[in-house]
Amino acid sequence: MKSIYLSTALLGLCTIAHTQGNLLQTQTNMAFGLQSSNIITLNGPFVPGQTLVTDLDLAGMPVTMEMSPFSIRSAAFSLTVAGAAGERDVDPGDFRTLRGAILEDPGSVVAGSLMDDGLYARISLTSGDDYWLEPLVARVPGAASNQYVLYHNDDTISRVGTCGADRLADNDPKIMPPPGGNTYTMGMHYTADLGIDSDFKFYQSYGNPSKVKNRIELVINTMDVQYERDVDITHRITKIIVRTSQGPYTSTDPGTLLNQFRSEWNNNQGNIKRDVAHLFTGKNLDGSVIGIAWLGVICSNNSGYGLVQSNCCGSLNCAADLSAHELGHNWNAGHCSCGGYTMNSSLTCSNRFQPNSTIPGMISYRNSRGCIDDPLVGDVLFEDDFESGSYKSGWNCSTNSRCKMQKLAAYNSAWGVALKKIVTFDRSVSTVGYGGVMIVCAQRSQNYESTEFVTLEWFDGSAWNTADQWQQKGWAERFTALPSAAGNNASFAVRFSCNAKGKKERTKIDNFVVVGS
Repeated sequence: MKSIYLSTALLGLCTIAHTQGNLLQTQTNMAFGLQSSNIITLNGPFVPGQTLVTDLDLAGMPVTMEMSPFSIRSAAFSLTVAGAAGERDVDPGDFRTLRGAILEDPGSVVAGSLMDDGLYARISLTSGDDYWLEPLVARVPGAASNQYVLYHNDDTISRVGTCGADRLADNDPKIMPPPGGNTYTMGMHYTADLGIDSDFKFYQSYGNPSKVKNRIELVINTMDVQYERDVDITHRITKIIVRTSQGPYTSTDPGTLLNQFRSEWNNNQGNIKRDVAHLFTGKNLDGSVIGIAWLGVICSNNSGYGLVQSNCCGSLNCAADLSAHELGHNWNAGHCSCGGYTMNSSLTCSNRFQPNSTIPGMISYRNSRGCIDDPLVGDVLFEDDFESGSYKSGWNCSTNSRCKMQKLAAYNSAWGVALKKIVTFDRSVSTVGYGGVMIVCAQRSQNYESTEFVTLEWFDGSAWNTADQWQQKGWAERFTALPSAAGNNASFAVRFSCNAKGKKERTKIDNFVVVGS
């Protein structure tokens, strides 16, 4: 009798646990708008500002995900709080955005942020599959702080939300010539300055300016994976405005709200450096509209605007796709009848541009824009992506033990070079026949103190000259144009010089290129 009672109790506990598990799964799918998903556990600790490494299971495949700090801010980025007493710039604080890769899938890209409630990530594999990772604790009652939802793009439930761009007068895509020939980019992108505003309702969803800023940067960082992959465009945020009182944005009519946005920025925000501007609204817009934007308006401060009801649809992948859609209009992409792609008139949460009807037109339009920063166009005089697991012959390290090939030094692939403590790392490259010289690399520093820097230098045949100096906490793609004396020089050389004295200081270099023009 006792053994029967014990077995019944165990069966009851198993039933309760199974029921609770089913309830958590159901609540998760409802909260995030998913038809299916996996609930997983990630045990940190994950520390802001540091590289994180964690193991995942993607569709039955065990993988290792590595992410490092990565800024999507422009050099002059600022955060403004606009309230009843007026506008004031505040300390934006450290960025929380991250980039990285799945180590078993060279060429994959992971983008996300480490937020107060946990890690958010978009995992874009070379197979074309996109997975998304979001913490549960703030969205699902009873979820533990280490529980996450992991879902595929295709797991998202179809949405009824639509774009209102077709309602705007004279909102047809501009007819552009076909894209020209190939230019050298090697992971570099056309860069557009992006100004961002957020209304009072959006602020109320998060409760303080820092959380609003972090959410916006998360959305743009994950969205840009699509832009970089499909159309070679990236956005750098110059300004975020957080409105802590009602302010100028009062309407829920999409067209009226878009005009209010344009009026406010044309009349009162003209000093913000931008190629296009984007409004995050927390309002429920009228009808089924969840976003609206003018078409073909990059470089137009008069009409370069769009807006999104960013939290309309539950999941991060939908928020990223919605911003990609409305900015796509700004980049001259019209609607297409393409249910599995971003520019469909209703939201698909697919996070990809249609290769035939959308991408060629966006590229042609991109190439016509004079305000955006072009990637380098020229001849490669020397390049080293370090993917062989060693640096190419010709590099000279002042102390060999301090120039090490490491997987943890890779920017967006498998290998990079780590420079330890005080060291120089140089290489000669002839620039004869080229009047212009540009140095390109991806770089980050770790544990550098305020007096410690990485200096990029170039040799003119008789002396080393400083070209740039930095202390970059997260990964950044750096483009340094050299003076004319660097050109047509058979004795030209380039050098990284590090003055860090501690045992833990590192500079990491990847995707190094010398371009002549």
